Amino acid sequence: MPEILVPTALTLKKHGLDEHAWRVILDRQRGVCGACGTLPPSLRLNLDHEHVRGYAKMSDENKRKYHRGLLCMMCNRYRLARGATFQNLQGAANYLRAYENRRIDESIRAAMKKLNAQALEA
Repeated sequence: MPEILVPTALTLKKHGLDEHAWRVILDRQRGVCGACGTLPPSLRLNLDHEHVRGYAKMSDENKRKYHRGLLCMMCNRYRLARGATFQNLQGAANYLRAYENRRIDESIRAAMKKLNAQALEA
């Protein structure tokens, strides 16, 4: 399995980490994106953190309290973009589940209608 690229020392410092601490997070996620579970083609994972006021000026210890994990670019920029919370993502998941259920219900109704029509013809 290819090795994920370690961020630069400057990037790690920006987030209050050293390479060892970053690798602990990576190992916890088994070397893949914490959200989608893939190994990105770029072999890069972004540190995801809660966007709290004053993060840039916090001590390293305080910054680490807000680290959520490592994400591929797609999850970091699009799926779990700035402002994502469990509540609003759960709401989005519920929204998509409701849509899927409606589609399944429509498919079942269509299949039942077809079966009923075939039974009447027989």
